[in-house]
Amino acid sequence: MKTPPTSTTPALKLPRRSAAASNEPWPPAPGAAGELAEEFERLRACEENLRAYEARLRAWQERLESGAAAAPEPATPVPAQALSRGPCANEAGLQEAWRKFYRSRELLEAEERHLRDERLMAQGRETELKRREQAVALREKALAEHERAAAERAAAAEAAAQAAATTASEGSRLGQLTQAPFAFAKAVFSGK
Repeated sequence: MKTPPTSTTPALKLPRRSAAASNEPWPPAPGAAGELAEEFERLRACEENLRAYEARLRAWQERLESGAAAAPEPATPVPAQALSRGPCANEAGLQEAWRKFYRSRELLEAEERHLRDERLMAQGRETELKRREQAVALREKALAEHERAAAERAAAAEAAAQAAATTASEGSRLGQLTQAPFAFAKAVFSGK
């Protein structure tokens, strides 16, 4: 069902190919055929590579989903089958040496993990010690400030006590001067 063109929709104009315009030779020239064949082979090899990669990815996904990859693989896997495939497969001493090498490598990796964990724990302890040192320094500073304030209060109280004693002693001297004649008379008449 065709809608008639309106003034708002432009008419679609497609150029028609004439028979004279399609004079391109098909199949291509012999030199071009070799290039196309090479390109086709490269594409085929790329496609095979992609299929193999897809198969590896699917196998890996199945292994992940089945839970086979739950245990971490060691950084240097032990090639047990590779030992029997070598040119010196019959030499038991060589195989034993390789087993010892792989075992020592596993032990080294375990020790490296252990040292890394210890290093992290030591860093944590060091951070905690620094935090505690800062807290102790703050407490010592507050205690020194408190002791200084207490010493100032004690000095002020002692100065006030001395001032009161000085005032009291001045008052007692006046009392002694006024009481001296009576004390003298009392001493004379009482016979002392």
